[in-house]
Amino acid sequence: MIDPQGSNGRPSILDPASRTPPAEKAKQLDELRNLIIDGDFRKLVELQKRMEDPAQYARDLSKVLPRAVFLSANRSDQLGRALAPTVEEAIRASVRKDPHHLVDAIFPVMGPAIRKAAGDAVGSIVESVNASVANLLSFRGLRWFIEAKRTGRTYAEVALAHTVQFRVEQVFLIHRETGLLLMHVMAAEVAGQDPDMISGMLTAIQDFVKDSFKTEKGEGLDEFKVGQLKIWVERGPRAVIAAAVRGNAPPEVRTMLAETVENVHMGFGDALASFTGDIAPFEGTRRYLESCLIQQERESRRNKFAFPFFWIVFIALLALLGWYIYERIALQRRWEQFVTTVDRQEGIVVTDYGRRRNGDFYLSGLRDPSAEEPKALIDQFQLSGEIVRTDWGIYLDHSPAFVLARARALLRPPPKVVLRLEDGRLIAEGPASTEWIERARILAPTVNGVRVYDDSGVYDIIATEINSLLREMESMQPRFVFNTSTPIPEDEFKLEEMAARARVIYDYARQAGYDVRLHIIGHTDSTGTAKRNAELSLERANVLRAAIVAAGVDPATVTTEGAGPNQPLREEKTEEDRLANRRAQMRVTLVPRESDHVSSGPPARTPEVAPR
Repeated sequence: MIDPQGSNGRPSILDPASRTPPAEKAKQLDELRNLIIDGDFRKLVELQKRMEDPAQYARDLSKVLPRAVFLSANRSDQLGRALAPTVEEAIRASVRKDPHHLVDAIFPVMGPAIRKAAGDAVGSIVESVNASVANLLSFRGLRWFIEAKRTGRTYAEVALAHTVQFRVEQVFLIHRETGLLLMHVMAAEVAGQDPDMISGMLTAIQDFVKDSFKTEKGEGLDEFKVGQLKIWVERGPRAVIAAAVRGNAPPEVRTMLAETVENVHMGFGDALASFTGDIAPFEGTRRYLESCLIQQERESRRNKFAFPFFWIVFIALLALLGWYIYERIALQRRWEQFVTTVDRQEGIVVTDYGRRRNGDFYLSGLRDPSAEEPKALIDQFQLSGEIVRTDWGIYLDHSPAFVLARARALLRPPPKVVLRLEDGRLIAEGPASTEWIERARILAPTVNGVRVYDDSGVYDIIATEINSLLREMESMQPRFVFNTSTPIPEDEFKLEEMAARARVIYDYARQAGYDVRLHIIGHTDSTGTAKRNAELSLERANVLRAAIVAAGVDPATVTTEGAGPNQPLREEKTEEDRLANRRAQMRVTLVPRESDHVSSGPPARTPEVAPR
């Protein structure tokens, strides 16, 4: 049997009474853990919070990132290659979004660079042009001109090829920061001095210019001359090339030097950046510098019999004089041809022409107003640049073309009227208005060159239209229902037709200068009392009058009358005869506005609407 008490008298773990409750045990473990790792645990929790906080993590990283980038850049170029795509894409995105930021950033550098490049180019061009012009007015220049035409090249190219003589004798590659000579090459036949000493002198001259004069960053001495030698300097970020040039070198040589500087930096950029005085790594630049040792010789032979300058001027003046005389003669011939052409035109008679002392041309004579204006021919004979003064007197040509032109201008015939001239007889044919016919009869005899005016072929279009309308109205006979003033159904449309034609006649007559008088007479059959028939016939006349007035005819010009059964159209034997007598008729009278008598133009008629 197991004793619940231990040998030492303490409660045994097997004794339930001696066991620690789980909650108490967890509390004891937490106290033990806090005693052991409390400080480190708080630091771990704080570190975890810093890592999980983006803002705090960015602030911590910003403190060490610049140093890390610097150390990585000095150790290798891996960081540069890794960042290059991101930087390039960022620049492209910035330019697409707003290019002005990049423009503002590079403006301080690009402005001086562009001005310098433009100045160098213009200076080279001026120098080359001066050399070409110096040889232009000479026999040699003439020979070069012929050569240019023969070979298909420009004159400037040929002149440059013959006049330029230069030689690049020495080329120096100098470290820009230290001023030490890195490489030196020279032509075989050139006796040079100590290259290190020359390099030092060049550096000293550059420093002197920079210190003595106000120059902007990146600027310096580009060229200076010593006797017949020109020292051309091309600078790069870490190295400078200086070339000793004898003679007049073309712009291509300076371009070649600039390209050489670029090639040296591309091939030896790291060596230039880490230069500490050892020039051995730059032995490979020799081939670049030696390619700059070029030369071009001027033509050694010269023509002993150079063409004198004054002979050139004399020939030029002689040619100019010949050209002036030729132009004067050609101008005089064109002027005489112009006068001859004008004189041959119908309706123009030239009586005098010539040229005054001040150089103005003059032309005078007689001209029909309908003739073509002579100044219209000036451009045809290339006289637009000269002053031509004309003076024309009044002249009426009796040739048919001009007589007809004057007649058309005066009479202004309608489009369908044709005018012809036969032996002084002006013949007019076609439709016209009454007003034009009367005006033409007055004006036609006054046309110069017209002896007789014949308008027998002209007919009054308004009178013709009026007569046609009157004939149409004669066939209309509005009839009425027995003992009413209502038209029978089949004749109701006749009221509107007669009213429409009456309005047309009214308008035509007023255009022709006539006043219209419309008189409407109503009729009945013999049935009924006389009083009733008189009233009924007047009512029927007023029905037609109302339709005409509604069409727009002046009411004052329309009168009515009731005739009753006193003017029958038929003898009343049947109901059809009585229906024919129940009618209305209209009479039209045209009266000239100037008088009260009936016009002899369009015939005055009193047509009856009802059939006879």
